[in-house]
Order: sequence, then structure tokens, then C-alpha cells
Amino acid sequence: MALNIKDVAAWGEQWQSSGEWRAHTVGPLDAAKLAGGYLAFVGAVCGWRPQPQHTTGLDIGAGAGHLAAAFVQHGIGMTASEWNDSGIELMRRENPHLATRKLDIMAFDDHEAWDFIFCRELYPFTRVNAFSDQHAIISRLIDGLRSEEHTSELQSH
Repeated sequence: MALNIKDVAAWGEQWQSSGEWRAHTVGPLDAAKLAGGYLAFVGAVCGWRPQPQHTTGLDIGAGAGHLAAAFVQHGIGMTASEWNDSGIELMRRENPHLATRKLDIMAFDDHEAWDFIFCRELYPFTRVNAFSDQHAIISRLIDGLRSEEHTSELQSH
């Protein structure tokens, strides 16, 4: 039986609205450790470091939003996203201070809107043999990153 991205995403809605959501998302203590590690990795590989008060980030498939909240502690203005109302409700309940956004990654079109886009264990990337859809999504995510020139302009204003 072939699965598509929408079928796999529907599974997320089931765990988000159930009492078993903790098994599908990172907790706040682990999130604090992971966020520092992810940023150190990106810094070592790409030379990129967040500029506090100037860096915007998007966490796609944020679960309860604990990683997005941890990135905020590193100076990134994060928006945590999920694709359905159950996910948004979960984030708002667990991390009410976070900016949230209902986002269907199949329709993502934020051209040069973000300095940092984070996505950890998002089922459409890790569980589905939908390579054309995955290629299109990743290409749009890359287009959603600000160019270095655009970032420099924003920071100088």
C-alpha cells in the first residue's frame, strides 16, 4: 500500500489530540540541550550564528514547541508551526508565549522570509516514499531562507 504525504500527516493529528503526544515530541529539558547542539553544528558546518534581536526562525512540525522555545533562548525570534488545529492547540497549551502558525508545507511559499528554518523528524520527510513531493518541499524551504545580502540589509536598518 502506497502512502502519500497527506496520509502520513493525518497520523500526526491523532497523536497531537491524544494524551500520548509526549512520546512524539522532545521535552523541554532535552530541547534546551538539543537547541544548543543544533546551533553549534550549524555554526561549525556553515559558519552561521544567530544575531540576537535580528534573526527570525521557523520550526516546521514543532510538536509541543519546546525546541522552538529553546531556540528563542538563543536569541532567535521563532515561529512554531504545525499543519493542523490540534497541533496549534498543543503548542499554545505547552508554550503559550511562542508565536505559532498553521502551515501546510505542501503550500509553503515564504520567499526569503527566514534566517533559520528548522525541521526535526517531520514525517513527510522521513516516512514516505514521495520523492517528487519531498524535492518540491525542500526546494521551497530553501527559497524561504534569506540570502546573505537580504539579511545584511535587514540588520543595518
